[in-house]
Amino acid sequence: VGAERVFELGSGFGYSAYWWSRATGPGGEIHLSDGDPDNRDKAMDFLTRARLADPITFHVGDAVEQLAGVSGDFDVVYCDIDKHGYPDAWKASRGRIRRNGLFVCDNMLWSGRVTGESDEEDVRSGWTEAIVETTRAIEDDPDWRSIIVPIRDGVLVAVRRH
Repeated sequence: VGAERVFELGSGFGYSAYWWSRATGPGGEIHLSDGDPDNRDKAMDFLTRARLADPITFHVGDAVEQLAGVSGDFDVVYCDIDKHGYPDAWKASRGRIRRNGLFVCDNMLWSGRVTGESDEEDVRSGWTEAIVETTRAIEDDPDWRSIIVPIRDGVLVAVRRH
């Protein structure tokens, strides 16, 4: 998609940011977000040693709130926050991605639990319900087309059409 501007919701120690940085190059703009300041330190150390830290800005705090604090549209928004936050992440992201840009979301098959095979702990957490809600919201949005790629734990890729 020729991405130059990326926002990651839930960045951990920066593994996916490594690939975004390689893709966008030093002229890109990549925003990472994570609630744990230790992850910022790990990510920036890792990305600096890889010589890929130039386009990175790391935000510590709630990912959806951090997205709201950065102006403008993005070419890609990547979502890998705690699953109960997926519906809010989608609502906050969908209008911030340019036409033909991507919303990418990890763990959308949730070890098969999205098919109705949830255990008691999962039901209490609401994570499966949140993933299903997000999947349906994206599928029902006429401005978007999506697919879940069945690798690892399922990766949803949605492209903004209008």
